[in-house]
Amino acid sequence: MKSCCDEPVKTEKVRKISPIALIIGALTLLTLVGGFILAASSGPAKLSETGAQAYTDHTSFEWGEIDINGGNATHVFEIENRGTGELDLANILTSCACTSAQITIEGVASPYFGMHSTSSWIGKLAPGKTATLSIIFDPLFHGPEAVGPIERLISVGTNDPQNENLEFKLTGNVIK
Repeated sequence: MKSCCDEPVKTEKVRKISPIALIIGALTLLTLVGGFILAASSGPAKLSETGAQAYTDHTSFEWGEIDINGGNATHVFEIENRGTGELDLANILTSCACTSAQITIEGVASPYFGMHSTSSWIGKLAPGKTATLSIIFDPLFHGPEAVGPIERLISVGTNDPQNENLEFKLTGNVIK
């Protein structure tokens, strides 16, 4: 009877990996990891916690009758920081693709935001300062037959613990 130690040892030739293949593999791995980190860091903005206090004198507006062929309907809301810390304004969304929103802080305008906007943009509003939230509604967006009552909502995320999400409501009646 033979034991395992009586058999000859089989040796396999070990292949060496070329330095170029190692470099290419390492770069590929770094690119993948970097892509995952970048993807994880994009998306909705992360708001900081401070002594910010968001204030607006109104959160709803009635346009009344909106002529479908009369061009865009607009309205501006003001958002004031009545706190002691910087107010972050971010994650702006509209309830319909026919509506867009833009924030202006000290003369600097944000990108336009819409229904499907996910952005890492954050507007910083100093204590005592006021930003404007401009809303634009396109009555022809849904076609020439899209008449009747409308209601559009716009949300703005903040770092104010008492008002983490400001919601603005606009209504009207689209007519021919």
